[in-house]
Amino acid sequence: MLRIPVIFTKVSTILWYALFVPVFFMFFVSVYQPFNMKVVLDSGKEDFFTNVVLVMCIIMGVMCVCCYVFYLINKKNRITWLGFIAWYILEMTVCTYFVALFIKLMKPELGEYFIVVAMSLQYTFLILSIPHFCITMVTLAVDKSTVPAMSRTDNNIVHFTDFKKQVKFSVAKESILYIGAEENYVRIHYYDDNMAKDYLLRTSMSSITPIANKYSLFRCHRSYFINPSHIKAVRRDKPDTVIAELDAEGLTVPVSRVYYKELTQLL
Repeated sequence: MLRIPVIFTKVSTILWYALFVPVFFMFFVSVYQPFNMKVVLDSGKEDFFTNVVLVMCIIMGVMCVCCYVFYLINKKNRITWLGFIAWYILEMTVCTYFVALFIKLMKPELGEYFIVVAMSLQYTFLILSIPHFCITMVTLAVDKSTVPAMSRTDNNIVHFTDFKKQVKFSVAKESILYIGAEENYVRIHYYDDNMAKDYLLRTSMSSITPIANKYSLFRCHRSYFINPSHIKAVRRDKPDTVIAELDAEGLTVPVSRVYYKELTQLL
């Protein structure tokens, strides 16, 4: 199942959902008063707008909690679009129940609590869906105009992401020398202005394997990927020791016996 784009997991995007959705509800209800909400939210003391603001605060509180939980879930593993839709329905359902509780306490004469819940469903789901849908569409448009645009302009650029699936480092494929594992990190060695540099990225070798395979980086050791185009020589110093010399001065990478034959054939 396709996962949601990384942009949906950013704090700025999540804040838009948490804050804009309830604020939209307040202005929409105050101006248009749909579904006979003027009668429902006016307790007879000309306090319709006050009650609308209170409902907005309830929705905002629920949305903030739900969005925070959503953020924590995505820190571990980005959810799929099906999960995103399910989470939206859950948010709207929780908002509905809290709004219905407020209305029931304000106007007990409206009947049983679940009757009020059924009544509040119509404006909670329908009204809140408008800003939620708009934010989703705008976010998708922004996402399409950034990362995909970069990919279209230069397919030779390698984008490395961290554990949160956020792009942290981008470099031309031909500039990469090799990549080495360091506990919970990988160190990307590359050329920049004819100088060998490196970038430490918090991710794992297994996570970058699909990227390495896509851009023809060769796995020469369980802890190393190497760019074959920068290999100057492969030498066997000892019976069990194979070293790949790179065209950057002083840089060498170990080669496992498992990968030695394949690497020499590749060269």
